[in-house]
Amino acid sequence: MLRRSATLLFALLFVVTVSACGTTGDGDEESDTTTTTEEETTTTEDETTTTEEETTTTEDVGGGNGGDDEAVCNALRDVADAIRDVTAAPGRFGSDWGVLQPELLDLFDQGLQAYREAADAAPDEIKEDLETIRDNVEENIVILEDSTSLSDFETDVSANASEITDEATRVNAFSKDTCGFPTVPGG
Repeated sequence: MLRRSATLLFALLFVVTVSACGTTGDGDEESDTTTTTEEETTTTEDETTTTEEETTTTEDVGGGNGGDDEAVCNALRDVADAIRDVTAAPGRFGSDWGVLQPELLDLFDQGLQAYREAADAAPDEIKEDLETIRDNVEENIVILEDSTSLSDFETDVSANASEITDEATRVNAFSKDTCGFPTVPGG
């Protein structure tokens, strides 16, 4: 029962798994591609020399939505990794609270840093959502530090997680549409 309860808890940690797994987004993907060719030609009396030709192609993933897509996608990849690691924690560390709690604190700190970076780089469309989730993760860390048992932690974190399901759904959809992967593994 404790193992089952811990598994359910870790599925809820970082609060995006419950609401975001079924989100598919609207499927509208945009991409701007720019190709530049530079060629220098020098002409003298019967001789034409082409000295340099360079072609550069750049792709703006997500269609220029006002944020730094590469930076936000890298941070969201770290978020997805942190969620995966937290979900796997009971299998790696067991359910002994004295062992599990410090490991979870470390994983939550990593996730919090990823959310901070994502919020800093985010376009306007998800910036507020990421800031709200980041603040929620900070609250979860306090809950984790104050908890005396896995059951105590599970109860308080589940209540806290339910407050941001809409934000989590939007971030997961953005990540899938813009970055090509969900923040929630399997989501």
